[in-house]
Amino acid sequence: MRLIIAIVKHFNYLFWHKVYVFRAGVKRGVPLRQLLVHDWSKFLPSEFVPYTRRFFLGREDPETQLQYELAFGLHCSRSPHHWEHWVVDGYPMKMPRQFALEMLADWDGAGMAKNGKNNTVAWYLANREHLMLHVQTRALIENELFLKQECPHCKMIIGNNVSVLTNEDGCLPEDQRVALLTYIGELHVRHS
Repeated sequence: MRLIIAIVKHFNYLFWHKVYVFRAGVKRGVPLRQLLVHDWSKFLPSEFVPYTRRFFLGREDPETQLQYELAFGLHCSRSPHHWEHWVVDGYPMKMPRQFALEMLADWDGAGMAKNGKNNTVAWYLANREHLMLHVQTRALIENELFLKQECPHCKMIIGNNVSVLTNEDGCLPEDQRVALLTYIGELHVRHS
């Protein structure tokens, strides 16, 4: 009976996660087809069973942990909306815009499905240093996540959380500034 309850809870979580990702993805401009197939692989036994054991049965033994880690790695290799998908030999590659936006929608949907709150910004700030993102991908993500304002020193448009995004002078670091300018240039070319 406990297993059946865990399976039902997992399906329920995945259903609501997909609903919230779809809603967030539409707002962020992710292609509809991409949103419809989002996380489809989590329903495969190779991912569903280990996730159920770990998160919905609460098992923490080494075998369950190993199976979960293998399932998560498999999921990331199947899912280009995960930043881990784009790390090759320890180096982050630039994520195509549509997958970076889907990743943001995924983060939005995870928070909503877990606790009913879109806590993506807080989650990102807490985990920012651990995410291996290409500098242009990071600039795109931070540009999407934070309200835009002008840097008082270099006049760049930056996020509103100056203490996180800027250096000690209050300016956007050079690599971030270059990446953001490149991204803005790509947007300008695409929309002109």
